[in-house]
Amino acid sequence: MKRLALIPLFLTLAACAQVQTATNDAARVPAKRVAIETVFTLIPEIPKELTEAAANCAIYTATVDEVNALAGDAIAGVDTGTAQTIRSILVRPAGADCLSAAAASLGMTI
Repeated sequence: MKRLALIPLFLTLAACAQVQTATNDAARVPAKRVAIETVFTLIPEIPKELTEAAANCAIYTATVDEVNALAGDAIAGVDTGTAQTIRSILVRPAGADCLSAAAASLGMTI
């Protein structure tokens, strides 16, 4: 009987996880637009040919808090703080590996 009482708890937790995932996915759309704009305009060390790939790598390897901060910049505006956030994401091992792989796929090195 006690086990049956836990079923609503598990269903609630599963629903919360789905809402969290949907929220995270929704934040990635404006965050990606911000990342593209930022890489293109404020991070000159990344070749223009890698703008979209760099933005994808930044969003893919960012933490949830970083994605939410970048999404917030879609409203507040892009600035040097946005560029610093993206740089800090791309220099971490996962971000750097992603960007290197993207560059290599285009015959470039970073």
